[in-house]
Parts: sequence; C-alpha cells; structure tokens
Amino acid sequence: MMRRAVALAGTLALLVLAVPAGAQDAGAVRLPTGLDAIALAPGADQFLLGQDFNERAFPGRVHDDELVEIDLGPDGTPARVRVTQRLTLVGQGDYSLRVPGPAATLETLPTSESQPGLRRGSVIWQGFSPGRRRLDARMDLYPEREAPRLPLRVTLELTANGAPLALGDSATGPFTAVLRIENVTAIPTRIADADADPRAVAGALDAIHGSLVSKRRPVPGVRGVPEAIPARGEIGTRTEPIEAPFRAVGFIAFPSTNFDVEVEGGLRPPSALGAAVVSFDVLLGGGRPLVHEVRIIGTASNLELGSVQVTGRPARPHPGAVAPPAGADTWAEALAGGGAGNGRQMLARAMSAMWRVARLRLYDGYIGNPDPIGRAASTYRYRIAPPVPPPFVAPPPPPRTLGTFGVVLAGFAGFALLFVMALQWAHA
Repeated sequence: MMRRAVALAGTLALLVLAVPAGAQDAGAVRLPTGLDAIALAPGADQFLLGQDFNERAFPGRVHDDELVEIDLGPDGTPARVRVTQRLTLVGQGDYSLRVPGPAATLETLPTSESQPGLRRGSVIWQGFSPGRRRLDARMDLYPEREAPRLPLRVTLELTANGAPLALGDSATGPFTAVLRIENVTAIPTRIADADADPRAVAGALDAIHGSLVSKRRPVPGVRGVPEAIPARGEIGTRTEPIEAPFRAVGFIAFPSTNFDVEVEGGLRPPSALGAAVVSFDVLLGGGRPLVHEVRIIGTASNLELGSVQVTGRPARPHPGAVAPPAGADTWAEALAGGGAGNGRQMLARAMSAMWRVARLRLYDGYIGNPDPIGRAASTYRYRIAPPVPPPFVAPPPPPRTLGTFGVVLAGFAGFALLFVMALQWAHA
C-alpha cells in the first residue's frame, strides 16, 4: 500500500512538471523553476513518464553526486565518457531505481551498500533502505552518443614553426597554442512576455540580484523572489536562446619551463615541479560570453605538451546580468528616478535570468537523479593529453590440443566411421 502511494505521489509530481511552462495564470507571469526546464527539455516525455517509470519507487529523497570524466582528442571529439555516480537514499522502505545510461560497462564502488544490475544499458538498483543507503557505481558511456549532450566543447590547436604539432611530439622554435572552451547548452526557449507592473518587477529584480550577489541561486518563493509577477494585459511569448551558465576552471601544462611566452585569456603562476602552467577561471554564459580562448604565443626549446584539463560546473548567472542601471543601488531606486525602463523590458530581464537558473537543473545531474526533486550536483572534467599506449591485453589461450591419446582415439573414430559408410555402400 505504501509503495502504491509513493508511486502515485511521484506520478502526480511528474504530471505537474509536464505542464507547459508557457501556461500562465490569468494576470500573472510565473517565474520558471528547474522543474519547468526539465519538462521542456528534449525527450522530457521519456524522462517524465517513460516505459520504465514504475521502476522509480523510493521511500524518501534521493541525493545525486556525479563526476563526469571526458577524455578528448584535440579536435574536441570525446574518446571516453566515464561517470562516477553516488546516490544517497534518505528514507526507510523498498526502493527500485533506474538510471537510464545507456552504460557500456558497470563497476560497483567499494563504498556502495548494494549491487546494481545492468539491463539494456540501464543501471537498476533494487532493495531495502533501513533509513539511509549508499548506491555508488562507475560506468562507461558510449562517447558518440554522449557528444551532443556534453555541456562544454573543448578544442586545442597547437602549432610550432608554422606547422601543426601532434600531441606527444616536441619542437623547437616559435609556437602557438589556442585552447577554446565553448558553452554549447543554449537552446531556443519560449519565454512569457507581457507588460508588467514595474514596481513588482523592480522588487523581483532586486531579490534576484541580491541572491546572485550572495552566491545563491534565486528560487521563486524564496528570499523575496516572487513566484509570479502581475501582468498588464495579454500574456504572450517570445523565443530566446537560453543557456545553462558554466564556470570553467583549468590549466595547460608543459613539462619544460624553458620557454618564453605571452598569455592571453589565462594566467601563468610561478612554475612548480619543473612544469610551466597556464591557468584560467572563467564564467561561460549567464551574462558573460559563451566562448573563451586561452592563447599562448612564444618560443621554446623542445616544446612538449603535458596535459590540458578543464573542470566545468553549473554556475549562477553573473550578478551584472540583473544589476540596477548605473547610478542606482537598487531597481526600486532606479524606478523612482525614471531610469529603470518600462515594465516589459524589466520583466524580460528577470525572466531571462531565471530561465538560465532553471536550466542549471538539467546539468546538476548529468545521467540523472531518479528523484526529480532530489538534490543533484555534477562536476564535468575534460582532459586532453598525449595519447598513451593501450594497456596490455593478454592474447587468448591457444586452442586446446587433443594430445597423443586424443589423436589415437580420433583416428579410431574416423576409421570406424569409414568402415560403416563402406558397409552401407556395399549393401546399397
């Protein structure tokens, strides 16, 4: 009975998510949440009410922590996508969870308190939680299928003496290295558009801005951010490309410090451990450009690339995206002074910022939290490095031989078969 109640509650919750975000209450524009972003994502029908929905049963909440490791070629093509997922069940009762994958391999981590199964590429967890249960696994995904889903595109161009330099090779002379990091999460999104009450929008913008300055994600209905904003007249829609903002932090490492370079888009801290390192820390999207380049130009002796690593995490939009106009400390002050613009323009800014916050939910859990409203956090680690020889794989054992006795026995068997065939032919 309890399991049926849980499943019914989950179904109702997901049906609420499936309501189109463009449907608004009369006279008000509702600010979007992460659940709206999930409902409007490509393939949301499968995510929300797929054929294996009945396998999503759990007694309380599920917390999801993921590490997504992506090995890349210099052109940005993924060679390997590996996900370490740690699920924490909080609640007592039976559970049946499906993580869609699809996974090519599955490894249970030593910290896991249960063993998963792999069925048609999906990871299946089933069992009983005494109140808290750890479900930890690592899986390899199919790189060609994951390539369109990854939030960042990372490419590297390395030339020496005017010619491309392959990873693992070395060169002496002038060189250029260009690392390009692009946020590729933007999708066309239909956003509610209306002439709104400027005073209500000013209060909402101040609350959104205050949350971002305090390094918190603004949430409708929390800390002064309203759930909806009164509108004047008809509520329409407009289409705008909306991305999930990402913070990218990383480095380019060279084994040798024997080079003289100029760096654009990054910093070169004091060399350590005999390596020259150029680091960077940048916000992509959320009021900042979607693309960032780290350019290294100089000369070197026996230049050799060590490794490139980019760590991406979903990030809040920059506070400047909803900052009050210059000369005002708050939107309410700007409105009183006549410099805030009209209600429609102010609402557009608030909606764009909140939709970017909402879209973070899709990347908080990369392969997905089975609990649609459970906490999720994912780290994306991209790595470009010189190719390494594949690990040694022992050749298959040679075919088993018959041995002396086997050869003799086989000879007798063959002779007997020929004798029987001869008798049958003679009596034919």
